[in-house]
Amino acid sequence: MLRALGGLGSETKKALEDMLKAGNEAMAKHFTPAGHGKGNSFSKAADELDALVDAYASDKGVAKAIAYDAVLKTADGKRLYSQADAESRRPAA
Repeated sequence: MLRALGGLGSETKKALEDMLKAGNEAMAKHFTPAGHGKGNSFSKAADELDALVDAYASDKGVAKAIAYDAVLKTADGKRLYSQADAESRRPAA
């Protein structure tokens, strides 16, 4: 579709762009953003685990996925993961 738009005249492209932007703005009112920023975690243990992972990734200069793998092999990582898992399974108050 984008290639097809490239072949249109500048006035037509501008009109289509304005229409798409207006549609985005109109629809944005009906949605709430999700997944942006850190947000609230599910538990204190999950926050501590994330902090350990972030520190490991920063110290070792590795990707977060590799850091999670390494941290979960430690005693603290296993303990925090178990706590976070248990806390996430509790019914909401």
